[in-house]
Amino acid sequence: MPPRTPGRPGSPDGHPGTDPRLLAGRYLLQPSPDDPLPPGVHAALDTHSGTAVLAERITPPVPGGNGGPVPRPAERAAALRHAADRARATAEALPDHPRLVQVYQVVVEHDRLWVITERPPAWPLSRILAEAGQLSPARAVEIAADVADALDAVHRAGRPHLALTPDTVLICEDGRAMLTGTVSGAARRALAGRALDGGGPAGRPLGAATDLRDLGVLLHHCAVGHPPAATPTPLPPLADALGPVLRRLLATDPTAPPARAAEIRETLRDLAARATEPRPGVHPGLPVAAATVDTTLAAPPPAHHSSRHRRRGAGAPAVVEVAEAAPGRAAGRAPAEPSTAPGGRRRGPRFLGMALLVVVLLLMVAAVVVIVVLNPGAEAGGAAG
Repeated sequence: MPPRTPGRPGSPDGHPGTDPRLLAGRYLLQPSPDDPLPPGVHAALDTHSGTAVLAERITPPVPGGNGGPVPRPAERAAALRHAADRARATAEALPDHPRLVQVYQVVVEHDRLWVITERPPAWPLSRILAEAGQLSPARAVEIAADVADALDAVHRAGRPHLALTPDTVLICEDGRAMLTGTVSGAARRALAGRALDGGGPAGRPLGAATDLRDLGVLLHHCAVGHPPAATPTPLPPLADALGPVLRRLLATDPTAPPARAAEIRETLRDLAARATEPRPGVHPGLPVAAATVDTTLAAPPPAHHSSRHRRRGAGAPAVVEVAEAAPGRAAGRAPAEPSTAPGGRRRGPRFLGMALLVVVLLLMVAAVVVIVVLNPGAEAGGAAG
């Protein structure tokens, strides 16, 4: 962990700044009544760079809950510091991966722990499912494949996620899915005394099986419209395409070997590749009627730019310094609009070059015509002299 300046306003040692809306001396909480954010997640502004970020609030359990003793203020502060240390260790272990939401900083202020992350231009999957009900099997497979890719990165770092729900999956405006909640989940488990920070075979930490079962629940929810029932029930007609992978994820086949996120990712990618449409409305390998369900969704919120570059050095925040310059990762920025003609065709550099060549040729032809027209007049004038 890079060194910090002790005792400065908003630092992770728990000394708050003067403004309760300002975290770590730089992240200003913003009112966002219309933002489609999950509970406990707040829009914020990095006042140093002008970048929009997200601040997730982690509140300790209710003092004295379940009949236990009420912790003293010093014990509560120590628990928050311990949870913050676990969260920072998890954030440092995670790779910079295009399917993982970047964590910028973990701070303790106002008797709460806050996890500051990038804000990609995206909607929570929970909001999309609430509006659409369910997605086509093809779209559900695409999302699940992205989430499996993110889980594989988390597991390879020796960490479990253990908080996979539609709230922790973000769907970007370009259709890709990103996973958040790994660091905040570690903080919540530490506060509850249920830390699971590693162990198990390489690439399969304790809790990995739970993550993959949660992925099966997520896939079922996306494709069917609701999580699987507590008691085993027959799968709907889309079982021909998704049944095998769902049964493996949900561990309904006791003879199957334990699944790994990388294997599930490749299986889902294969399903997604076979869902490519040779003609409108037909998805080979997926039920045609189900695959052609209209999955048009409301437009995501405006793009909020953020950096994906980790900056580790003296004086940097607890995890990563938010870049002061322009954003550096394509997934965190709005895609550039291509130049188009009124008819909808793209006008690329090749077209512009051809147009310029035509203009030059026309000018040369015009010059030759002028010379031909003027020369006879000049000769006639010479003869008359």
